Amino acid sequence: MKCLDYFQADISSGTSISTVGAKVPENYRFLRWGDQLDTGNVLIKREIFRQIGLFDRQFEKQRMGDGEYGLRAYQVGFRNISNPYAKRLHLKVGEGGLRQMGSWDAFRPKKLLAPRPIPSVLYLYRKYFGNKIAIYALILEYYHL
Repeated sequence: MKCLDYFQADISSGTSISTVGAKVPENYRFLRWGDQLDTGNVLIKREIFRQIGLFDRQFEKQRMGDGEYGLRAYQVGFRNISNPYAKRLHLKVGEGGLRQMGSWDAFRPKKLLAPRPIPSVLYLYRKYFGNKIAIYALILEYYHL
C-alpha cells in the first residue's frame, strides 16, 4: 500500500520466484513501472474493477487472462508499479492447475496435435492487435525468431 501511495499508482505487482531460495531476477530487483500483471501477487484498487470490469471469461481455464487484464488497465491509463519487495513463491509443479487442462504454457500444449498456440493466446492477439499482427506473432513464435 505504501508503494501505491508513494508512486500514486493504481496497481502494485509483486514478483514471483519459481524456486525455493531463488533471488528476484535482475530486471525485477528495483521499483519500476510494471510491464506485467501476475494476479497471484497483485494489489488492485477497487476503482479499476468499477471502471474496466472484471476478468474476461474467455480465458477461463486457459492462459493469459491476467495479462489481458493488465493490458486493459494500461490502455485506460491505470499505472502499475513493479514492487520487488512483494514477492511470492510460485512453484512450477509438474502437474495440476492449467497443466491438467492441457497446456504447459502459452505456446506449448501437452498433446502433440493440440492447437498451437493455445486458443486464449490467439484470442488475446486478435482482440488487441488484429489478425495481421496475430499471424506475424504466430510465424515468429513458430520459427523462434
